[in-house]
Amino acid sequence: VKTGYSELSICVRDDGGGFREDAEKITEAFYGQNVKDSLKHAGMGMYISRLYCEKHGGRLVLGNDEQGGAVVTAIFRRIA
Repeated sequence: VKTGYSELSICVRDDGGGFREDAEKITEAFYGQNVKDSLKHAGMGMYISRLYCEKHGGRLVLGNDEQGGAVVTAIFRRIA
């Protein structure tokens, strides 16, 4: 275990169409971008991820890659 680091960042990228809406809206509970998708999931993933990050003093950052696709970065602050 290295000391001196104050946060952990985990970044996930995909090659899809990216986010089309505001990050605040996407991280709301029960968010669904597509009505057809509502049968496949409850729209809680980004909401729960944001809550975990915030509970650890961090944040969830959503964006789009310049070359296309979504980018999600979960940042957690060191608590020990």
